[in-house]
Amino acid sequence: MMLISCLVAYIIPFELFLFAYSILGPLHYLTEISWLQKKNYYIKYKNDVWLFVIISAVLLISVLSKNPKINSIGTSLIFVCFMFALMVLFIEKTTIKLLLLFSMFFLFAVFGLSKVIAIQIIFAILLPTIIHVFVFTGAFS
Repeated sequence: MMLISCLVAYIIPFELFLFAYSILGPLHYLTEISWLQKKNYYIKYKNDVWLFVIISAVLLISVLSKNPKINSIGTSLIFVCFMFALMVLFIEKTTIKLLLLFSMFFLFAVFGLSKVIAIQIIFAILLPTIIHVFVFTGAFS
């Protein structure tokens, strides 16, 4: 199916994009929740979700901000959220999760990794769009 999709995208790229964006995207979210519930893919500890909510709220504020310094932390926040998702899977203690999370954000900010173009492209553009769709379609289908 993925190879057929690639072929169709090569032949009619814009029309396929519109179809996927307007029809398949919303249908995907309607079917996803019950499927995830059956497969038990939700997080183990319900309190872990609050950190995702906080990071998402700060990310929204940083994206909508007109201040370039605040706006530039968006890539860092996406990276931290991605790493926290991995931590939720493998680490059980909340204190260790928080310590690792804040140390990653600190290191990311100190070394200015959010200004590296390759990291911006991967974490701010490709990960939220193409990579997650491709990886999850291949892994869970």
